[in-house]
Amino acid sequence: MKKYGVKDIVPYNDPKILELPLISCMGIGTAEGFAKAVRQVFEKKLISEEVWNLLSRPTTTEEDIVLSSVKSFGHGFTYEQHPVHKGVIIVMLRNGLRAGDDGAAEYEEISRTIYQIIKGSR
Repeated sequence: MKKYGVKDIVPYNDPKILELPLISCMGIGTAEGFAKAVRQVFEKKLISEEVWNLLSRPTTTEEDIVLSSVKSFGHGFTYEQHPVHKGVIIVMLRNGLRAGDDGAAEYEEISRTIYQIIKGSR
């Protein structure tokens, strides 16, 4: 398992991993489950440092004809720059691919509101 960058021989027996809801089995998941899985990745509990370094950089940047914009891609992800707020992960889980920037305005408004709430509570 070491060659795949996995820390533990059986990392999925970790209780924190086992409690994660199914995040992509047959396309079924919740925003909460996805956020928990993302948190495990960012805390480097689900993948190794080597895999983190590999996934943290896109492999190409080109025009996406479906989304009608230039995007960075790689390893099954679309990469996009966002402001970093330590300890905050925002997930907007939607049921379907949207063309162009459909949904971007809603995400920006939700993110802005969440950051304002967090800033006000500190």
